[in-house]
Amino acid sequence: MVTIPANVQATDGTYSDKVQITWSGTSGNYFRLIRNTSNSTASGTVISNWQNSQLYFDDFSAVEGAAYYYFVQAASSSAGANPSAYSVINSGWRSVAPVVTTPSAVDASDGTYTDKVKITWSGTNGNFFQTNSKYFKFNSVWYGHRELAKLATLL
Repeated sequence: MVTIPANVQATDGTYSDKVQITWSGTSGNYFRLIRNTSNSTASGTVISNWQNSQLYFDDFSAVEGAAYYYFVQAASSSAGANPSAYSVINSGWRSVAPVVTTPSAVDASDGTYTDKVKITWSGTNGNFFQTNSKYFKFNSVWYGHRELAKLATLL
C-alpha cells in the first residue's frame, strides 16, 4: 500500500558538507526526493529517484548557506507506479564552512612584565583563538603550570 511520506525533516545548518533529509513511510514503498528553491511542489528538481525503503538522503549538492525546500513522494515500484501525493514540504540548508587559519607571528614577552606574559599573534579576522598555556620556562627548565605553582612557593 502506497502512503504519503510523513515527518519530512531537513537539517538547518547542522552540516557544512550536506543537508540531511529524513522521512517516514510504509515499508516496501519506493521513495523519491524533490528539492526546490521556493516553497512549492510545482517546479522542484528530483535529486533522488525511487530508492527502496531508504528513509533518508544526504544532499551533498546543496550550496552553502542556500535555503532549499524538500518534499518526498512514494510509489509501489522503482518505475514510480502508483505514486502518492507529495509530502508536506520542509526547508533546510547547509552551513557555511568557516575559514580557519593557523595563527602566525606568535610572540611572547620575555621579562617585560613581572606579573604576566603577554602573547601576541596574527590571524584571519573573525577567527577566535584560545591560548592554553600549560608550560612555563624558568632558568632554562620547562615546568607545567602546577609544577610552577609549587616552584613559586619555594622561591
